[in-house]
Amino acid sequence: MIIVLIEFQNGQVKKTSLESLGLASQLSAFNGLKVKAICIGSQETNLELGSYGADEVVFLSNVSDVHHTELSQILVKLAQDNSAQYVVMSLNSTGKSIAGVVASKLHIALISGVVDLRKEGEKILFKKSVFSGKASVYYSTSSGSAVLATMPNGIPLNSSFSKTAMKSSIEVNVPA
Repeated sequence: MIIVLIEFQNGQVKKTSLESLGLASQLSAFNGLKVKAICIGSQETNLELGSYGADEVVFLSNVSDVHHTELSQILVKLAQDNSAQYVVMSLNSTGKSIAGVVASKLHIALISGVVDLRKEGEKILFKKSVFSGKASVYYSTSSGSAVLATMPNGIPLNSSFSKTAMKSSIEVNVPA
């Protein structure tokens, strides 16, 4: 399972979340894992996230505006409950605040600033730009699990998937 954090602003899905969903869809094509979009901050969207690669869209019905501490705890619990191999989010202010915490609590790698990926043999390599974009490096994980924080405006949007995502709503216990 690949879990993707979907954020909203003014009732609309953030573009950076769609970019993260695009990377998760590419990753799914390599390893066959299902992509589950976790929506925080809105109960409904007119945007069909399946066209961006989501297999399932889960709305957290009792969560709209939570502190980063609670959000990281929620994502860790959802990742554990779904046996997620990857958690994908944007490297925006939220992602910068929670990515390391989520990776640490799940005991998996954190790869931040991801802009692309490719497969070499059995390994999946995650591309990251360095030196102000003048060079690139590729990372992989020995465990096959990671928190991936995507670089905003680093991944082209792809809405060409011809699938309809299953939608559901769940309540989670928001830690006090």
